[in-house]
Order: sequence, then C-alpha cells, then structure tokens
Amino acid sequence: MYQKRLIDKQLEDFKESRFAILVEGAKATGKTTTCKQLTQHHFHLDNPLELEAVEASNTRIIFKEAGSVLIDEWQIYPEVWNAVKRKVDEGTFKGTIFLTGSSPSLQPRIHSGSGRILRFKMRPLSIEERNIENPRVRVSELLQGIFEGDFFHPTEVTLEDYLDEIYKSGFPGIRQEKEQFRIKSLESYVDNIVHHDLGENAITIRKPAAMKSWLRTYSAAIGTTSSAKTIADAAFNDDDESLADSTLQNYREILKGIGITEELPAWLPLGQLFSNLGKVPKHFIVDPALSVYLLKISKKNLLLGRRLPKTIGKLNKTFLGQLFESLVYQSLATYSDINGASLSHLRLRAGEKEIDFIIQKEDLLIAVEVKSKALISDKDVGNLNWFESKVKEEYDVVKIVINVGSHAYRRKDGVIVCPLALLGC
Repeated sequence: MYQKRLIDKQLEDFKESRFAILVEGAKATGKTTTCKQLTQHHFHLDNPLELEAVEASNTRIIFKEAGSVLIDEWQIYPEVWNAVKRKVDEGTFKGTIFLTGSSPSLQPRIHSGSGRILRFKMRPLSIEERNIENPRVRVSELLQGIFEGDFFHPTEVTLEDYLDEIYKSGFPGIRQEKEQFRIKSLESYVDNIVHHDLGENAITIRKPAAMKSWLRTYSAAIGTTSSAKTIADAAFNDDDESLADSTLQNYREILKGIGITEELPAWLPLGQLFSNLGKVPKHFIVDPALSVYLLKISKKNLLLGRRLPKTIGKLNKTFLGQLFESLVYQSLATYSDINGASLSHLRLRAGEKEIDFIIQKEDLLIAVEVKSKALISDKDVGNLNWFESKVKEEYDVVKIVINVGSHAYRRKDGVIVCPLALLGC
C-alpha cells in the first residue's frame, strides 16, 4: 500500500502548470513510488530493455501517448533532459512530464532547465510522515502567525524512541526491514554510492576507499560548521591517503548532486543588523542512519554520552546532540519546502552566539534551538531571546525550542517548547 507523503499535494497542484517536474534527491527516498501515483506512463531507464527502447526511438516513444509520463533515473540517458525541454517549449504534449533522479548540475553539457523544468527535493520520511505521534504544533500555522495563546500537549515519545527512529532510518523501504537486514541494506547503500550511483552520472572515482573515508568523517561533522580542512585532516591520517583539495571539492559537489550530503546556508539578512555574521554552511547527511552505520556507534554509547573514536578527530563533544539535530533537520527541511519557506542557520564568526535553524517566509522568522534533553531552562532559550531583541524592528519572530520532552507548551517569555514528535508541517 502506498504511504502518502507531504510532497504529494504540492506535486499534484503543479501538474496544472505548463512545466515539466523534476523530483530529485537521494536514492531510496521514495521519488519513483510517489511519482508513479501521479502518472499514467512509466519509463525506468535503469531497466536495460526500457532504456534500449528509449534510445532506439531517440526518446520519441516517451511522448507517444497522451497523459502524464514518468521518466525514472533520467541521468542514465541525459539526452532525455533536452528532449523534455523541447517538448515543454513546443507545448504540444498533452500531460505532465515527471523526471526523477540526480541533480542536473552533475551533467555540465545539458541545459539548466530554467523556465521549463521545476525542481522539487524529496528527502527521507519526516517525523510527521513516520506516524509516531499526532502533531499539535505546525510550521504552517507558525508561519501564518495564528498559533497563539497558552497550550499544553503531552506525548509519550522519549529520547530512546528518537534514537530508535534514527537507527531505523527514514528511507521508506529500509525502515521496514528487520534489524539485521536493515544494517545490511545501509551497508549496501553506502557501497552503491561509491561503486554504482556515481557511474550512472558518468563519474569515475579513482580512490573509492578514500571517498568512503571522507564520507565517514563528514558523518561525524553533521550539525557543525567544521571546515573542509578539518574534515579532510580527520579523514586522512597520512600522505598516502590524502587527496588534493580540488579532488575533495569534487567529492563534495558529487555527493551533494546525488543528494547524499546537504549544506545548510548561513542566514545573511540585508542591512546592518549584524556586523560579524559567519557565512560558513552547516553540514548534514541525507539520513542520520547512514552516520551511525558509517561510524559504528551504538545506542548504548550514545546514551552514555561517550565521544566518537579518536580517529574521527576533535569534531564534537558528544554525538547524541548532533544526531538529534540532524533528525530535526531532516523534518524541518521538508516542512520548510512544503510551506515555501527558506531554511538556514545563524552563527557569529567568533561562535559566541548561534541559532540552530531559522525558517523564513517574507518578514516572519521562526528561530529554532534544538536540545536533546527534556527540561528547558532560561539559559537554553537565551540565544532565542537575544536574537529576537536584535531583529524585532525588522522581522516578526517566533521562538521555539525543539526537544525530547513530554509536553509542548509556551513559556512566559513567549518561547514555544515542543518535542520533535509533536511538530508537524
């Protein structure tokens, strides 16, 4: 049975437009399954027989029948992209064209698709889509300024439950497996990134083991603004393993292009509100389940607050907070996209002040702090209140702490305290 996704209505609405639609993102996020629900004809280019038919007809077979059509894994035969662009320009195809696959940025010789192909990002399941709780605080309501007054909503979801969700994974197919099969699936997923997925984009990696080592260290840097040099130094212990800066930059662009890594930009407002804002992005990986697999870290050690092995470098104090923040990011990225809002973070250059996430829609900001604990003190909301005082003349601000507590409520200073399970789109 098909599991409905938050993006479904958005994609359905845009079927009424004259544009083609690209649904991009990492493998196993559910792109193909979702788009098949919205289309009548399907061409899976990772199927050799279907690929051969498309190539033999010079893509004409795709547009032979009226009705919406899905071109799955378009990057395997990049000529499809320009064929779609031409069809949109002609305006003769009776239906909507959907494409799924990698970012076109990995195919430098093709047209960007600007003005013809709309791009949507699909990610693993958000907390709301996992159906572990009934959300009571919604980003859509916060952005409309209609979530007012006092409230008190309980939940029985605990820190251990959130860790279970991390280890289960947000990939729809993988999370349904038994634990031993799930671990094997994640192992295969990582191996496929290096040995298969890149080949689909005509990219050859000369040192796959080095790329996997870099990805492992990047996994330890999630939720941080660690520099590229810090990550590289931790990944490669000697000159034999080290790679040129240009190669590492290429790794970053490739992994971002296939949806594995994401860089959350810094919030950079217009004007002179701040004179010392940091501009470095914050690092995340598509699913924190990949991080715990790559780092071989157990739930027991996380709950004990132990640090990662020394081979990872001094990227963190404990990893639990970073993992929980990554789980929060996974949901906030989806909620922001669906609501037409941008997502960023704030950090002063010296690091003395930071806001974990800022959701912005026009002149309204939702400032978000993430705490992997239940009880929230005045100190925990200090940065939120500081931020509001700095920007309140130019922006309306909603302040919220996302935590692992047992209740959602509003503090006397206006800060909303909301367990992650109770936050919805």
